Amino acid sequence: MFRSLLYLDIKPGTGPALVEWYKEARVLEKAVEAVGCISTEMYPLPDNPNRYFVTALWRNHDDYQKWLDHPLRKEFAPGISQFLTETEEDLHSGALLESVHACPTSW
Repeated sequence: MFRSLLYLDIKPGTGPALVEWYKEARVLEKAVEAVGCISTEMYPLPDNPNRYFVTALWRNHDDYQKWLDHPLRKEFAPGISQFLTETEEDLHSGALLESVHACPTSW
């Protein structure tokens, strides 16, 4: 399993609008529907309201690469960029972590 982390440094005060845009555009839902994304979530950083994290769980590296190459991701870039402090290149800042040990959860 792999977990991707995307860091979004946003313009001050735009957090609620960013979240609303993500919901209206169904960015997270479309990532799950389009490629091998198992789940995805968005978090504001508690001590910095101008930084958000988007995480996603992937079965394998190939599924994550499919998302990076997917046309939908490219379509979303301008919409996300309106909230960023920098440029679309910031959409590539983050990390891909490979799980070395996990315990499945049952809700």
